[in-house]
Amino acid sequence: MEATKTFKSLIGEVELVYKKKSINKISVKTSQDAVDFARNVWPADINIKESLIVLHLNRAGNIVSWHNLSNGGINGTVCDVRLAVKTALDSLASGVIMIHNHPSGNLNPSDSDNKIASEIKEGMKFLGIELLDSIIITDDGYYSFADSGLL
Repeated sequence: MEATKTFKSLIGEVELVYKKKSINKISVKTSQDAVDFARNVWPADINIKESLIVLHLNRAGNIVSWHNLSNGGINGTVCDVRLAVKTALDSLASGVIMIHNHPSGNLNPSDSDNKIASEIKEGMKFLGIELLDSIIITDDGYYSFADSGLL
């Protein structure tokens, strides 16, 4: 019995917490719907530093949660595939939309943008979670991988 207490105090415990904020459903049918949502939750620094958020959707296309996955510097941010998958699993999401900004205003996806979208898509595919879109936003426009046929 003493050994159990010792191990319990030495090993971390994972806890799942879901805080429902509203009974209102926010549906995403188009890339513009996702961008509209993102612009409402995005920090005021869209032109200063690169960040990445993830929207988690259920099968009906309603947002069940969102997560600010990464905040970076002027010309880049890190997207950890494992953390992206974890947040989707925690939300019991069926689909995910990744959205990040380019402070430069350039809407063209970089090689890094293409690579991470591919890695996220493959990482979630095994778990039955679909990468629905990867979107780049700027202060006055956006680029959708799905709309461009890249997913």
